[in-house]
Amino acid sequence: MFYGQKADWAEARHYVPEAVRLAVEEVWALDLVALEAAKYPLNSVEGAFFMIQERQTKLLDAARPEAHKRFIDIQYLVFGVERMGVSLAEKGLALTEDRFEKDDIAFFAKPKNEFFMDLAPGQFVVFYPGEIHRPTCCVGAPALIRKAVVKVPAKAVL
Repeated sequence: MFYGQKADWAEARHYVPEAVRLAVEEVWALDLVALEAAKYPLNSVEGAFFMIQERQTKLLDAARPEAHKRFIDIQYLVFGVERMGVSLAEKGLALTEDRFEKDDIAFFAKPKNEFFMDLAPGQFVVFYPGEIHRPTCCVGAPALIRKAVVKVPAKAVL
């Protein structure tokens, strides 16, 4: 996992793989407020894409911990505030829904060693394959957020 903010990118960019850097910089060159909520291809990394999502945050118990296998998952908050649960993979953590094959996502039971971080506009998190995260949780009351979720094939960094 890598956590940062766009304002510090000039220094932080050196700590992420080149494919992640290229994809993030391509997305940040766009007007993320004006783009429609949809899925878009990226030209900088083969097989990479991003989604603009507008979502209502939810209470912690309504959000599900998830992980991915084939894609690095970069979540950049455009507006709103979002709490995320984060955990390392735990042996024996119950899989509640396996959609790895079709959608590169699986959902899990609540991890024992989960911690939480709040994202503000301009902040981002990079989740590598297998890292458990629980996005779209509310801080206080549920509220609207807008974010760009960038997907970079893990094979692009190997």
